[in-house]
Amino acid sequence: LMAQPLTKINPARATLRQGEYAYGAIEGGLQPIVDAGTKVPGGRGSKKIVFRTGTTPDGAVSKVTVLATGELVITDQRVIFTGDTKSFAIALDQLMVVTRYSDGFGFDDGKSSYEVVTPETAGRTAFAQALYKITQR
Repeated sequence: LMAQPLTKINPARATLRQGEYAYGAIEGGLQPIVDAGTKVPGGRGSKKIVFRTGTTPDGAVSKVTVLATGELVITDQRVIFTGDTKSFAIALDQLMVVTRYSDGFGFDDGKSSYEVVTPETAGRTAFAQALYKITQR
């Protein structure tokens, strides 16, 4: 798959700008995870921190809450998550960190961090490959 050229797709939910093309899309959930004892700063009801599933220092697994379900899309200009209750878009030239987790993807633009958990499907691998190809241009 890595040797194959990128193929343009039509995302189901995301609205593209004129001249913008999508190359990967997968359903997922925008997911916050708060480690035990961590206070999440809230500014007018919005949470700017997106959290990671895993084990806390005391060995307990953090409780998982999905903030929104929707579609994660990689285009030639942005990473877009269009959810039922929350959405985000990061321009590729502003994207500082991309992390591939075993259960999804993390994105950071230096101001905000986001994590989208995706189902275990071949689509996750295909999305990861499109993401890699686009961000390595």
